[in-house]
Amino acid sequence: MGAFCRYKTVGADGLIRIPDSLPTRAAALTEPTAIALHAVQMGGVRPDDRVLVTGAGPVGLLIIAVLRAQGITDITASEPSPVRRQRALDVGATRVVTPDTLVEPPIGEPVAEPYPVIFECSGHASAAEAALGQLDYAGTLVIVGTGFEPPRFNQNRLIIFELEIVGAYNYNEDGFQPAVDLLNSGTLRLESLIEPNDIPLSEVMDSMERLSRGEIPSKVMVRPSMSS
Repeated sequence: MGAFCRYKTVGADGLIRIPDSLPTRAAALTEPTAIALHAVQMGGVRPDDRVLVTGAGPVGLLIIAVLRAQGITDITASEPSPVRRQRALDVGATRVVTPDTLVEPPIGEPVAEPYPVIFECSGHASAAEAALGQLDYAGTLVIVGTGFEPPRFNQNRLIIFELEIVGAYNYNEDGFQPAVDLLNSGTLRLESLIEPNDIPLSEVMDSMERLSRGEIPSKVMVRPSMSS
C-alpha cells in the first residue's frame, strides 16, 4: 500500500486530477470522504429525515459534513468528548448529546423521538446497541465504525419493527471523483475536518492514542519524516 512513504509510483490509469483550487491537505480527505458518501447512500437518507450519528470522531464528522452537504438539516450527534461535540456542531450537526442521554426504548414501542436512519461511527458495541433502540419503524442502522467487541442486538425488536442493519465499508462504483468534487465545492468546512498541524512519523503513535481517547476530533495529516 505504501502507507507513510514519501513517494509512490502508480499507473496513470489509477490517478485522478486534483483541481488547482483544492489544497493538497484537503485532497488527502478524498478516500474517507468517498467512504462517507457511500455510507450515506447505503442509509437511503431523505432530505426530511431526522438522522442520528453516534461517534463524532474523524469518521463521524465526515458523515455529518456529507449529510449536511446533501441537504439534511436535522442531524444529532451522540458523543462523550466535549471537543468532538463542538466539532460536530462546527461541521453541520443540528444538536449534540452525550451517549447516556439516549433513553432505553420501551418494549414494543419506539422511543418518543425516533430516527429513521442512524449511522454508528464509534465502533463501540454499546453505541451500536443503543443506536438500534433509537430507530423508528422500518428504520435503518448503518454500521460504519469498526471495533473489537461485537454488539448484541435484540432480534425481537428487529423483527417487530422490521429494522435493517447494513454495513458500509468501501466507496461507490464511480470511485473518488465525487469526493474530489465535493471537497472542491466549498460546501464542507474543511478547516474543521482536518487538524491544523501536520505531524512527523515520530508522533504517529501518540496521535493514534490521543484519537482513541477522544482528545483529537478530526483527521490528522502525517508528513513522512522523522522529525518536524
